Amino acid sequence: MRFLPSDWRALRWLLALHVVLQLSGIGWDLPCSFEWENDGVAPRDFFAGIALNLPPGHGHTYPLLHNLLLGILNLPTLLVSVATSPSWTPDGILHHILDYPTMTAVHLTAKLLSVLMGVIALAALARVTARLFDRQAAIWTVAFAMVNLTVAYYGRTTNLDGPYLCWMALAADRLLDVVESGAWRDYRLFALLLAASIATKDQAYAAWILPGPVLLLAWPIVRPRALAAGANHWRLLGKALLWGALGLAAMGGALWNPPGFVHRLQTLTGHASQDWRSYAPSLTGVLQNLRDLALATPDEWWPWPVLLLVLLGLVVALRRVQPLKLLPLLLAASQIFGFTLVVGRIGHRFGLPTGFWLSTYAGLGAAWLIAHVGPRARPAVLAVWLFALAHTLTVQVAQWTDARRPVEAWLAQLPAKTRILIAGPVVSQPRWGRGTLAALDVTRLGPQPVDQRNPLLGVRELQGDLTDLPKSSPDAIVLPAPFVSEFVAHESRPGEVVQVVVQERRAAGGQTFFADVAAGHVDGYRVVQVPNQWPRFLDERGWHVPHVHSSVGEAMIVLVRNGAQLPAIAGSSTP
Repeated sequence: MRFLPSDWRALRWLLALHVVLQLSGIGWDLPCSFEWENDGVAPRDFFAGIALNLPPGHGHTYPLLHNLLLGILNLPTLLVSVATSPSWTPDGILHHILDYPTMTAVHLTAKLLSVLMGVIALAALARVTARLFDRQAAIWTVAFAMVNLTVAYYGRTTNLDGPYLCWMALAADRLLDVVESGAWRDYRLFALLLAASIATKDQAYAAWILPGPVLLLAWPIVRPRALAAGANHWRLLGKALLWGALGLAAMGGALWNPPGFVHRLQTLTGHASQDWRSYAPSLTGVLQNLRDLALATPDEWWPWPVLLLVLLGLVVALRRVQPLKLLPLLLAASQIFGFTLVVGRIGHRFGLPTGFWLSTYAGLGAAWLIAHVGPRARPAVLAVWLFALAHTLTVQVAQWTDARRPVEAWLAQLPAKTRILIAGPVVSQPRWGRGTLAALDVTRLGPQPVDQRNPLLGVRELQGDLTDLPKSSPDAIVLPAPFVSEFVAHESRPGEVVQVVVQERRAAGGQTFFADVAAGHVDGYRVVQVPNQWPRFLDERGWHVPHVHSSVGEAMIVLVRNGAQLPAIAGSSTP
């Protein structure tokens, strides 16, 4: 079976449409010196992903593979940037690399790679579905996968979630080759593809906790003819596990930097997971986590009509108990029980693999409905798909109406040397140091040491207590709304906990000040909220702005000093 048979014209058209839709949102934060995507690895963070993963010593939060791939792809751009730097001092070269032309080129390359890997993931999903069910189900599966809001969003970002999903989908397709042929080549490739997914992002392991034992360990005992029978299967499986372990060690960085690998495991099981836990590690916390996960699915995956198709597809698949046909379900459920509930959080990216694999049953449900109800069911299924497409496109609309854009337009009107004070994550900031914004006197205040920060062009870094924000009487203070909300205490429900990182930020000072900001009353300042510039006609028709990982759809808050002769901000309001 060719990877994409030439007579799959409908699938090719769908993939082409997917690329067009992805490109329509790819320029959201371009040109840039840093990304607006939380936890993206480009245009800057992949440098640390290489430098801390290869040499023995401290490790990095993420494995080596995708960081190294981005480094190789962007090497020509970086070499040209170094060669054309006006100053060849270390600081001069660093400033030139971090400037907008180089970082924009690097960021765009990383995004285009994600789009390419997203297309490969969808094609692999089509193959898996066609082999488990039929081609019509495969076509509809891809159709619904590409309009899954989370799949679509992470298919064009520089986060590692989309790339590891690509390797995972290819591994699932190769697993079917293992079942069909029992050939050593397929065992080996499956193990290496699985290793590549984990070497891209460690949490990929979770998807295989259920299907691994069922399909590779338990199933040969129950149905010995389904795989390479008897001792041959166990011998090949043992060799494949060895290949996979070696591949993971090489691609993930453990082979080159064993202490760094140990450091990453300690980080992942400690600060990177437990300090961000939102649900208590108890039965009450797990149940609340599951409840919120279920209620969030229309916002994170599809509208409810598509979920009904998923349920129909599951019923069709379960009519005859064939373990292999439950592979997508096992992959989807395994991600929830092997990762989401373990770390005690919900969020779009945590449900990415689950929504991706459940697309198989949405496609199966749609194909079954058309086959058994008749041609009149096709317009109804198409209408559901168009509804889901419109739901997904709200992310593009929210990106192009981002609140940082009117704030940037306002900042561009201010006189040179206007004193601006800022705080909060780099990814939530306007694009300082660009164009007329470079003439402003901008200071970033934060509790962490200055030399540990991700530098912003044209910004003076200052370490200090966040309670000191208004004490220097700047002309304006610019704050991301999600950053402000972290300092304001909210009542927790049973099973919920306040994240350790939030507790630490509150302990660093500024709770009283940020509570005043949220209430809209700060001595000496007028508090202005700049929301996402969401089109009113969409809001009036029930299409509300989507919020994705504190990156998309969020507001900005600007404090303007009383007496400062500054213009009004377009689209702003008073809290």
